[in-house]
Amino acid sequence: MGEDAAGGYRDPRGDPGGGEARGLEFSESEQEAMLEGVNKNLARYQEIRSTSLPNEVPLPLYFNPRVSGESIDRIESFFRPSPPPRVERPTDLGKRRLLPSR
Repeated sequence: MGEDAAGGYRDPRGDPGGGEARGLEFSESEQEAMLEGVNKNLARYQEIRSTSLPNEVPLPLYFNPRVSGESIDRIESFFRPSPPPRVERPTDLGKRRLLPSR
C-alpha cells in the first residue's frame, strides 16, 4: 500500500504488494473496512505529529493528578484508622474457610 495524493492510503486491490501477493484473500467489504481504519489512524497520527511542543515545555518527571487552580488544604491532620471489627471463631469449623486471613 502506498499513499495517494490526498495523504491517505490508496486502494490495495490494484497494488502488486497487496494481500494477493502474500496469499491473503479479503472480501471487498473487508478491504473497505481495513482501508477506512488505516486512513482514520493515519489522520490521528498526522494530527498528533502536527502538535507544537517547544523546548520550554517541561518534561513530565512526575505525575500530579491535581487540576490546575485547585487549592490544597494545608491543615496538618493525622490518619486515625478505626479499630478492626471483632472476629469470632465459628462453632462450625467447616465454615472456617470464610474467615478473613488476618
